[in-house]
Amino acid sequence: MKLPEFDIHPYVGALPLRFGLPRAEVPAVFDSPPLRSRDEDDYFGAVRVAYYGTGTIAEIGFVPRGVTLRFMGTELWNEQTILDPVPLLLQHDPDPLETVGFLVFLALGVTVTGFHDGDTPQRALTVFRRGHWDTHLSDAKKPRLTKYRKKRSA
Repeated sequence: MKLPEFDIHPYVGALPLRFGLPRAEVPAVFDSPPLRSRDEDDYFGAVRVAYYGTGTIAEIGFVPRGVTLRFMGTELWNEQTILDPVPLLLQHDPDPLETVGFLVFLALGVTVTGFHDGDTPQRALTVFRRGHWDTHLSDAKKPRLTKYRKKRSA
């Protein structure tokens, strides 16, 4: 069985899912209804699509395995391989913030959790529409990302 494939493009979506796509049109992307739905979220295996009262896609979340995930064409995950996305994201946004366990890459519209802090069961990546995380950043701080910074040779 071929895994669903998504390619993250900052503030556009995780193609073929685009921010602003109406909820009623999302199941067609997966060729199936959601496996589970709540008021604001639909779950399609390893993918969570959130609408937050807009009736259109506001956030898309992914957990490793079950999808092939790319960031602007560079593969991060597939069924066999799960790369830590933080090094690639830092190349595009070197100044993320950290709040409630999430690294928030505001320049990209991406959050990551579980990778930077070694919390393997919590590993996930989300993409969000512009402005969505703005109200959640009042307590955000600059994260310690020493494990991602290149060591200088003596």
